Amino acid sequence: MIVAHDIAAVVARLGPVWRRLDGARIFFTGGTGFIGRWMLEILAAAPCRAQVLVLSRDPSRYAARTPHLAQRFPGVAVAPRFTSPIEAKSFISGLDILAGSRMHATIA
Repeated sequence: MIVAHDIAAVVARLGPVWRRLDGARIFFTGGTGFIGRWMLEILAAAPCRAQVLVLSRDPSRYAARTPHLAQRFPGVAVAPRFTSPIEAKSFISGLDILAGSRMHATIA
């Protein structure tokens, strides 16, 4: 489990950033892994309300393992199957931020 003290320290350190993320549309890969969950825990504790879509191969596992995050970030999607680079670019262009904590999903 991620230590609450660590989360609070990161939230405080990134204080000037949070207002810029308020209302941002963030597509988050790897939200069920260690790094992804750590990043989502920080975002959940931050004083901003971003719209987060979490990419997961198993959305029910995400909800079971981290119900508090699933409640805070209810947008969970199974990995999109793009048929072309143009289709992927079109999807990404509608986002404000692409947070890639799952490396091969980010570069594939």
